[in-house]
Amino acid sequence: MNMSLASFNVPDRPANPDVVIVGAGPVGLYAAARLAQFGASVLILERASEPMRRGSKALCVQSDVIDLLDNVGCGHPVREAGCAWNLSRTYVRNTEVRTTRFDAGPTGTPAFVNLPQWQIEDLLRAAGERTGRVRIVWGAEFDGLEQDAEDPDPDRKVDIRFQQDGAVRTVSTTFLLGCDGVRSNVRETLGVEWLGRVHADRFLIVDAEFDVDWPKERRFWFDAPSNPGRQIVVHPQPGRMWRLDWQLPKDCDPKAEIAPHRIADRIETLAGTREHRLEWASTYRFHQRHAARMRLGNVFLLGDAAHALPPFGARGMNSGLQDAENLCWKLAAVLEGQAAADILTTFDRERFKAARENVAITGKTIRFMVPPTRLHHWYRNALVRGAARFPALNGLINSGKMSTPTSYRGLDTVQRRTRGNLRPGDIVPNLSLGSDALRAHLAGGFGLIAARQSPAGERIEAALPFISRLGVTLIWADDAEYAASHKLTDLLRQAAAPALLVRPDGYLAGVLIQDIRAELTQLLKPYGIRPAPVSGPSDRTIPVAGISGHPTSTGATQ
Repeated sequence: MNMSLASFNVPDRPANPDVVIVGAGPVGLYAAARLAQFGASVLILERASEPMRRGSKALCVQSDVIDLLDNVGCGHPVREAGCAWNLSRTYVRNTEVRTTRFDAGPTGTPAFVNLPQWQIEDLLRAAGERTGRVRIVWGAEFDGLEQDAEDPDPDRKVDIRFQQDGAVRTVSTTFLLGCDGVRSNVRETLGVEWLGRVHADRFLIVDAEFDVDWPKERRFWFDAPSNPGRQIVVHPQPGRMWRLDWQLPKDCDPKAEIAPHRIADRIETLAGTREHRLEWASTYRFHQRHAARMRLGNVFLLGDAAHALPPFGARGMNSGLQDAENLCWKLAAVLEGQAAADILTTFDRERFKAARENVAITGKTIRFMVPPTRLHHWYRNALVRGAARFPALNGLINSGKMSTPTSYRGLDTVQRRTRGNLRPGDIVPNLSLGSDALRAHLAGGFGLIAARQSPAGERIEAALPFISRLGVTLIWADDAEYAASHKLTDLLRQAAAPALLVRPDGYLAGVLIQDIRAELTQLLKPYGIRPAPVSGPSDRTIPVAGISGHPTSTGATQ
């Protein structure tokens, strides 16, 4: 084993880190690397004794999330190593009834890239190691916590117990992140209600390598000829590897279904070849659940610990990484004293909305795929049979709505606005601006986009000293560097506003119209952002950006 991945044995009372994360899956590892960029010290407690390097699991990464991975230097290697795809086909038996083509992201990032979860974890683990601020304790079983407040407070500590090598150890931290999966011990210890259900239907998942002339695209079958009355999903992986999911009969024996000869039979009837190399196989029942809340005091729930979703639509890991991105810049701002702790309540509101939305969307898919009543079953079967004959019905076929970032419109912390297609609470397209993308220009802080040669530009220039004290990066849409492409001026046009305030996670915080200082103060109020003390006059046009000026990349992306 790589020495850097060996178990890190901590003393009974290790040095107290700023943040402790329970769980070294993709969400916990991304959160650790991101927090470390902002200067936080992070300790990860992982139950497993070493990394698991098999099984595709959450393999499908959505375009916007790949751009998030660029924040920690992992986006480029995911693009390079993964299998890109942009086409999804749905069949009823052997008749294609629906084709969906997905657009690439604004930076040219493929709509989706498939890469086994363990490879993504390896990349994220290395990103954390490069910072020098992340430590992983392998073989550490979370055993409880104590905190004395239900409101976030950076002046209070969370005391954590965990077991390692038969000994009970403790560590104190300012913030604890529960990233420990569907059966989260952190969630259970907090007493947070786990709402929803586990579905009775069971699926077989297989990673297998074989030669077949299949296109690199997602394919979904209702009433598949090789799996009558049930579904099959096929996902491409890098090289000759394929991810295959079969819906199983309700009365099946799960152990019998993962027997090698039984899997060989299934592959032969689906792909026409029995020759294959079996990489991994498992059966699962999917969850349709979410936590009743995602924060209690200084403890937060992220990823599968906060929401468990069926795999159809690739909303599990993608939404978990979005949880982490939403939280990390806010934690960093509080730890650095640049924001009040109230900012942390926005995480619960925003990501709870995302969790409920994802549960609702996948719920509709599951009701269509696995009808809960005879009436639903009759309707579904009639619809899929009809769609094979009448194309007008194709839009009603639900084989999984693929993951997209959640909008926070409608929350009481979000500016109300009815004009424009791009509105406060929406994700701002990560435009390619020269050699970098928009989020790279934000440098981990807030960004203000406006046209210099405009009435709003004049008002902004008059407010430069105040803007600088807030640490907001100013991006002039009509500067020579950006004007030729018109991308930023088009962005202003989409929002129907003269100036846009963009958050560190790429969401539109709001628009500014007249009184720049007053409107900027109002927009930053929900985030508790405090202006830096006045240290003298400033005429900078590009204020120092980023929270506490920490770098926003652990390694250059190519």
